[in-house]
Amino acid sequence: MKALKIAAAVAVSAFAVMLMPLSAKAAPEVMPDGMTFDAEFYAATYPDVVALVGDNKMALYSHFVAFGAKEGRLPFAGASADNMQISNLDAFNPMYYAERYPDVVAVLGHDSALLEQHYLTAGKAEGRFANAAQEAAAIEKAKADRAAKEAAARELEKTSPLRQAEKAVDIINQTRVDHGKVKIEISYAVVNAAFVRANEVTDKPSDTRPNGTEFKTVFLEKGINLNVDESYEYYVCGIGTAEEAASYFLHANVAREKLINENFRKIGVGYAFDAGERGGCWVLLLVK
Repeated sequence: MKALKIAAAVAVSAFAVMLMPLSAKAAPEVMPDGMTFDAEFYAATYPDVVALVGDNKMALYSHFVAFGAKEGRLPFAGASADNMQISNLDAFNPMYYAERYPDVVAVLGHDSALLEQHYLTAGKAEGRFANAAQEAAAIEKAKADRAAKEAAARELEKTSPLRQAEKAVDIINQTRVDHGKVKIEISYAVVNAAFVRANEVTDKPSDTRPNGTEFKTVFLEKGINLNVDESYEYYVCGIGTAEEAASYFLHANVAREKLINENFRKIGVGYAFDAGERGGCWVLLLVK
């Protein structure tokens, strides 16, 4: 009788345990890249993630590394900003690698050693990533590099006289295209001559050069073998931007007639800054 009571008590206890809610606190494990992660805890705590990526341990971990950490999600019970480990960006994660690169798995299978050997000998050079954190970091770096490159380009637009001159030519040529004309080829020899004349005009606005000769002699001075007898020069001072200079040339009566309706072989624009009352001076040279 006593034995029956003990058996009954054991059965009741077992039933009670079955009725207790299952704890999500499975033992955290150290992932191949060094991060401590509890997949069961993560799945139980964030059902929205499970709905998105499923309950595969690697999928959950990849989500945490790429997004969860930034969103303030925890990788295991009791984790905090103070005790969360930072993933080693260089550590190889075979689970991530296998899931990320099925073409490699199709040939090498899931053997961790073979996957790591492939990454070290070929994958890294091919631009593959060792773990999810490394890929996420690369994406962020690419964004930052692109933003820096765009900022540098914008700064160059503002500070480079040559880029400003090229921009003026681009605007003039686009206007020609809009009027059914072909673009005029930019010649950097002519651009060079235009910059010489821009500096001369900045010192003294005139069609005549400082040595008393006409502007066309700048072509000979620069060794430009073109039909300079059919060349034209236009200049304007007190303008600071390429857009303003191009607009002036395109709206000045004589210059506009030639820019829109005539064909030229070469074009060049030069710019020189003057801190005095004249401001920037622009020179447009056209050669047939």
